[in-house]
Amino acid sequence: MKEGVSLETDGGYGIVPGDLPEATDAAMRYLAPSARSCWEVRRHLVAKGFGEDVAAAAEARLLDLGILDDREFTRNAVESAVLRRHEAPAKVQLALQAKGVARELVADALAEILMDEGNVDGAVAAGALRLPSLHGPPLAIRRKLGAYLARRGYEAEVIDEACSRLLGEFAADEADDQAARAGPRAP
Repeated sequence: MKEGVSLETDGGYGIVPGDLPEATDAAMRYLAPSARSCWEVRRHLVAKGFGEDVAAAAEARLLDLGILDDREFTRNAVESAVLRRHEAPAKVQLALQAKGVARELVADALAEILMDEGNVDGAVAAGALRLPSLHGPPLAIRRKLGAYLARRGYEAEVIDEACSRLLGEFAADEADDQAARAGPRAP
């Protein structure tokens, strides 16, 4: 807790830490560049030297004002990651949980977003944006596209389906034929 902290009454609402206004201001400055989860704000305030009780009081104040809202934060983050950046839902879920967002909030937001947008559709959209920059024979393009989608967090079945949709079945058959002709690889 910062020095010179006193406790004050809040008009019958209970005892409030004296440095609550300072902590709230610090939280607002932290939120200015981008939205954050409640956990991130609390962690930031504690790292700045405020006590857990002051950080919790500042968080509660921002929640009351509607400035902090994990449900809205999660919904916006999922929409941006899945629909705009075409990231896989599993990757988005891990990223948000690392920011202290409750698993249930992430699952609800993903379910809401993915009702219209399936995993394969997201992978196809991401692949379609990447495809014009890929060059080479069909097998090389398929490999590069698959690797790109894998880095975005998509599973193998989703990658195969997305590549088939984008490159056609011919590219998949050609890839299988070339792999069969190559035979087993030496270690």
